[in-house]
Amino acid sequence: FMTIYLIIVISGTIFLTLNHLRAVKKIFDEFNTKVIFSKMAFFDKTPVGRIVNRYSEDTFKIDDEFAYDIQLLSNTSCVFITSFFGMVLLIPWFIPAILIGVWLIYYYQDKYRKANREIQRLLLVNNSTLALSLIHI
Repeated sequence: FMTIYLIIVISGTIFLTLNHLRAVKKIFDEFNTKVIFSKMAFFDKTPVGRIVNRYSEDTFKIDDEFAYDIQLLSNTSCVFITSFFGMVLLIPWFIPAILIGVWLIYYYQDKYRKANREIQRLLLVNNSTLALSLIHI
């Protein structure tokens, strides 16, 4: 029994690692392509410090946070699927409540994502301004 469990864990780890590396490479290549082939107007309007801050922040997220996010997504998906089918099998009349809950989660996460994107943008702008003022001191 432990051997089968060990094989499942190792194969799952290898699968996640290979998919993570492939996804990171694809995201990084697309990211570099979009920055390199941007129009000159973008570079004229945007300060170099802001581009470097954004580039380094996004690279950090791709390198460090993406693996954790993929692992969290796979674990949460497995728990959700098994819980969902377990609840449907044991309590079939609970399906409408589950569907309402899923709709509420989708509705609020969309609003959260938009607000979070703006907060992250404001943080990056403030950090680049702070870094610029510290350089001049």
